[in-house]
Amino acid sequence: MITPERPATVGSKYKQEGKFEIILKEAQTEDLDISWIIVDRKD
Repeated sequence: MITPERPATVGSKYKQEGKFEIILKEAQTEDLDISWIIVDRKD
């Protein structure tokens, strides 16, 4: 789960255990702080 600290369209993609990629819809003109947490997946 990810949450940008200011309005921005973001997404995330699972890569492997404990790793993910953050995807931005548009390039940002300044740094974008993001809060995140990895939630245990139950398959």
